[in-house]
Amino acid sequence: MLNLEMRKYIECSKEEKLTCLPLIEEIAGLAQKARNEGVLSLEDLIPDIGDYLLKTGLSLLVDGAETEILKGVLGDLIVTSDKTGVDLLRQMIIRDGVLALEAGLRPEIIQIKLTAMLGEDVGVGIKRAVYTGGPGAVLKEVEAANIMESGLEDLLVLNAYGVQTVLRKVDRACLLIVLSRASNDIRRTVLTSLSRNAAGMMCEDLARSGAFCEKDIEEARKKVAGTIVGLLEEGYIVIEGECKARRYTEHG
Repeated sequence: MLNLEMRKYIECSKEEKLTCLPLIEEIAGLAQKARNEGVLSLEDLIPDIGDYLLKTGLSLLVDGAETEILKGVLGDLIVTSDKTGVDLLRQMIIRDGVLALEAGLRPEIIQIKLTAMLGEDVGVGIKRAVYTGGPGAVLKEVEAANIMESGLEDLLVLNAYGVQTVLRKVDRACLLIVLSRASNDIRRTVLTSLSRNAAGMMCEDLARSGAFCEKDIEEARKKVAGTIVGLLEEGYIVIEGECKARRYTEHG
């Protein structure tokens, strides 16, 4: 979002603003890919991205960086670049686009949001692409059977986007604790939904963690389950049938 103080540094002509449209389309395309295949699917695209700011933002995103980390790193890179005019506008578009990806906004919303940064004289009348799909589409054919209760059972009926949405929001310390008692199916689902770096660190932490007491495990289950239920109620994920996480929030 552009504040009034920032606007004076990004003054540029309509023609210059129009050169930002391919960038907005690129970010919207990345958002669509992330929604269809999960955020982790962006990892293989990163080496081919030429813009350093976008490359850095996506790298942090697939590694599961928290919102404040993303804001801080991207903000520091923008400030130290000392750019103005259309070049600064492009950087602000990238920053807001990456943050919108992290927040899980729909691709069409991201495109509208970023196009609005170009101003009414450019944004009005631009035909936007129509994207299909929605948050947390269900992978119906997956069945959870004979698994140890961990608070993460609902991950087994979510697609990659849904799983990664949960993993971005859940407390990492709690995730580590519940994974220590989770079935191999759940562990596999979590680890294959993380970037290579994040999955490697999680495996190392699991190997070093040892045993947790039952009280810590129960508290971690409740927190993880609360995150899943919250995302479900806010519409970020969709679960057909019973949401197993509710048992920990309602009866825990």
